[in-house]
Amino acid sequence: MDNQFTLPIVVDDGQMEANSITRERLEKWLFGYTGKLYATYDKRKPKRSLNINRYYWGVVLPVVSEDTGHTKEELHTLFKSMFLVIEIRKVLDKDVRIIRSTTDLTTGEFMQYLDKIAAEVDIQLPNPEDAGYLPK
Repeated sequence: MDNQFTLPIVVDDGQMEANSITRERLEKWLFGYTGKLYATYDKRKPKRSLNINRYYWGVVLPVVSEDTGHTKEELHTLFKSMFLVIEIRKVLDKDVRIIRSTTDLTTGEFMQYLDKIAAEVDIQLPNPEDAGYLPK
C-alpha cells in the first residue's frame, strides 16, 4: 500500500496521547489530503527503534551536554530519574526509586521521554527527521 506508515500513539485511560514529532508527521501527511484514510489498531508495543536511540545519544544528549557542561551519562541518569520512575520502594528503611530502562520503552513512550527532556532543558533540539534519524 502506498503512503503507509506507522505512528506511535499511546492510549491511556481513554485518552490518546501523541508526542510532538508524531503530531507533526501526521499533520504534515494530512495537510491538503483528500480521499479515504484507513487506520489499523495494533496492541503490540514496538520497542523504541535503534535510530531514535542513536538520535538520543548522538544528538539530544550532546546538545544538552554542550549547553550544560554535564556528561551524556550524567544527563542520561538524571533524565531517567526524573521521567522514568516506576515506583518508590522502601529498602532498609530508605526510599529507593525503581527506574525504568529506556530500552524497555515503546517508540511512543520514548518520543514522550524526549519531549519531556526538551521541555525540561528549554533547548531547541534538532528534529530527528531533519537530522536523518527518522524517515521523512
